[in-house]
Amino acid sequence: QVYESVGGMKTIFSDIIRTGKEWIVMGATGNVPKVLPNFIPGWHLRRVKSKINVKSIFHDTKDGRKRGREFIKIGMAEVGYLPKEYAFPATLYLYGNKTAIVIMSKEKPYGILIEHKGITASFKAYFNLMWAISKK
Repeated sequence: QVYESVGGMKTIFSDIIRTGKEWIVMGATGNVPKVLPNFIPGWHLRRVKSKINVKSIFHDTKDGRKRGREFIKIGMAEVGYLPKEYAFPATLYLYGNKTAIVIMSKEKPYGILIEHKGITASFKAYFNLMWAISKK
C-alpha cells in the first residue's frame, strides 16, 4: 500500500497501535512532530497505554538527539544513534509482520506499507546489526 499524505502517515501510525507489537524504527530523523504536530503526542500516549515498546535508531543530529530524549521521557523506549555518515532519507518502521518505508516530509510525506513476514524479518536482522553499532 502506498500513502502520500499526512492522512496516510496517520493511517500507518494507527496501524502500529492496532497491531499491538513492538515498534522498531531505523533511521529516525526526528521530523515526525514537525509533520504531525497535533497527532503524534496523543499517539505516543496511546502507544504507552497499549504497552507497545519502541526501539529506535535515530540519526546522530541535533533533531535526532532531541527526539531520542523525548522518546525516553515518554516511556517504553530504547534509543540508539548512528553517525551522520550512516544517515539516509527514508525511515523504516517494523512492527508485527509489517514494514513501512517512510519519508517524513512537510511538503509531501510518503510511505509504503508492506505486509510480509520474510521482508520484515530481513529488515529486523539489518536493524539488529545497526543497533549493535549504534551509540546508546
